[in-house]
Amino acid sequence: SAMIQDGNVSYVADLAGMMNFFDENGNPIAVQDADTRLPDDSVSIPLPDCNSPAVTLSKIDSSMDLAPGLYCITGDPSNPNKQAIKLTAHDYLKGDGVTIYVINGGVEIAGGADIQLKAPGENPVNNAIPGVLFYVATDGKDVDLSGNSDSVMAGLIYAPNATVTLTGSSTMSTPVTFSTQVIGNNVNLRGNLYMDITYQSEKNYNKPTSMELAK
Repeated sequence: SAMIQDGNVSYVADLAGMMNFFDENGNPIAVQDADTRLPDDSVSIPLPDCNSPAVTLSKIDSSMDLAPGLYCITGDPSNPNKQAIKLTAHDYLKGDGVTIYVINGGVEIAGGADIQLKAPGENPVNNAIPGVLFYVATDGKDVDLSGNSDSVMAGLIYAPNATVTLTGSSTMSTPVTFSTQVIGNNVNLRGNLYMDITYQSEKNYNKPTSMELAK
């Protein structure tokens, strides 16, 4: 699923690709374009807790294997335009059961980088949030995610105040397939890209059930 706040879904550069959205039963679904800004509590994702045992890093700019848990990326508060996460074509980022919380700056993962990332399930460890893969708190910063047919990205990409651009290299027979939700101010598809975004509830964030008692 993709939800756009005060923005749109657009295609950048030559029209030479395709983006498809599917529900967990494989049925096509439409992009939801909200005419007005979503209330802050509409998704009810808890603010990540960066206290121990969460891991706090100033940046990610080289290959890493991430153990399960929450990773708080502080970025550079004095230079918020600097990327908090920047990976080149020869880097990799791997982790199962992880939530990556970007506090300052943007995200740039170049084409050719080896991305194997999965959000935690029902029983997260080390302050990770079930179903949440990326939580980008910065306002107006870009989140550029590139993939290929071997990429794995499962979990919610939550960047309500950012422009999320999905790009990569693929063909119709071997599309980039992400098991994700995308929540952003704008969502762009760029490059010669065929992408399937398949929603699977067990791999994504689900709003906790609640009960109200009335007298």
